[in-house]
Amino acid sequence: MTSNNEQRVKMRLAHVLFMDIVAYSQLPTDQQSRVLKKLQDAVRGTAEVKRAQDADQLITLATGDGMALCFFNDPMAPVQCAVEISKALISHPEIKLRMGVHSGPVDEIVDVNDKANVAGAGINMAQRVMDSGDAGHILVSRRVAEDLAQYSSWQPFLHDLKEVEVKHGVRVHLFNLYTGEAGNAALPQKVRLHNKRGLNVYVLGIAAIVLVGLIVGLVLLKRRSSPPAKVLRPEAEFQAAFRKKTNAWVADAFATQAGNGGMRSVISDPSPVTQVWTTAQVLVAVLSSEAATQKNLDQEVPKIKSAFDYISKLRRTTPAEGWNYYGNTIPYTVTEVNAWVTLAYIMSLDSKTRIWNDNERQEILNRASRDLAELASRQDPTGGWRPIKEGGPDFTRTYPTVVVMWALATARTSPSMRQQIGSDISFAPTEFMSEGSTFLWFPWSLLALKQLSADQSLSAEERQAATQLRLEILNANAEKLESYVETANLTYVLAENLFCVGAYLSTSAK
Repeated sequence: MTSNNEQRVKMRLAHVLFMDIVAYSQLPTDQQSRVLKKLQDAVRGTAEVKRAQDADQLITLATGDGMALCFFNDPMAPVQCAVEISKALISHPEIKLRMGVHSGPVDEIVDVNDKANVAGAGINMAQRVMDSGDAGHILVSRRVAEDLAQYSSWQPFLHDLKEVEVKHGVRVHLFNLYTGEAGNAALPQKVRLHNKRGLNVYVLGIAAIVLVGLIVGLVLLKRRSSPPAKVLRPEAEFQAAFRKKTNAWVADAFATQAGNGGMRSVISDPSPVTQVWTTAQVLVAVLSSEAATQKNLDQEVPKIKSAFDYISKLRRTTPAEGWNYYGNTIPYTVTEVNAWVTLAYIMSLDSKTRIWNDNERQEILNRASRDLAELASRQDPTGGWRPIKEGGPDFTRTYPTVVVMWALATARTSPSMRQQIGSDISFAPTEFMSEGSTFLWFPWSLLALKQLSADQSLSAEERQAATQLRLEILNANAEKLESYVETANLTYVLAENLFCVGAYLSTSAK
């Protein structure tokens, strides 16, 4: 028997933003009403919600302690909306919101009150994605991340959390989205509980590229007895091409500098949005390129000092010293940013181009020493470093650990800094989450193999194996390098490749 009020169902693909207020039920009733009202006002005020409502491409579902927003026809809308909401709530720390985004099928329903409603798998999965987060998190499913990854402006903000088990034993591949202005960089509690299969790394000495070296070393042990499959082009051919390219890359790097002295994170973006992290990476890259390009940077000194001035103005002292992504009100300062800035200071002191006069030089020495002390203070007792100062051993990560060790090792070997470093540097075995990138493995591996081939602590056979493997990956991958760097449209990609290739060429020239 049917009824006049029977629901009418139509399936559609929806792009869902699901959100709720953490610990909402623990709030007094009057506070529940206030925080929910503020959240609703923040949501209504976003450009994405207004745009979707005007186009009749949004259905909103109230959930008591939050809501679900179903956008149609625009997969970017829920992510952009989540970022807008996160920014809007910075001034309302009492609203502890978590958000999840997923694209999937929903049943669009006209309910008994003749109002549009939704239900179905797309909604359910978005809620499960959200449930894996803590306050401040914007988590997205793999499907959403794959859509975002097609745009260079989103790529740097996606952080792979791997698969996580959610409700009813379902496993979901999640990504954490944070920009420095929005989101939460900390590893979600539920992800930590399900992601204990880290990588145990034992380090016995100081090496700026220690983890890359260990990985390459394992490859060498497996491959040193295997002859090359074909005749390989000599390394000198690649070095000549790289030397020409580094000169162009130095010019490209300085071309990203905005009027405030900072470097833009997206190369072709005409907007003046700059970033301390990117600026420090560019400085490290161009300062390390002097030997590779075989020229001084005298004409670029004003630009270099302007970039350092930009960095200095954005340094914060509370609640933790250092820099976050954009110099905004987010309280966390990011360890890797601090390390890149410290590296830039040290390299400016050791540059064959005179960057600082005598008075300025002492000030830069003081800054570098201060920032080295801050980096050292962030080490977890288990040995590793966390992206932020807060948290315990579960927060330690490969990337901040390696880049901090690099900064400490550079200070230890720096002619300008080594007299100010008082003790040896080491860290105990610890657990890390493996982190990866795309073609960035190539320049770092190239540099690591060059270092290994000259490492006198290795046997002659091992050094030869490193040389052979380097030649093989050069022949297989060198032609991809130029197109990768110049089509990525991301300044950090340009900077990291410029540094690695420059350091590789400098080592080769010795």
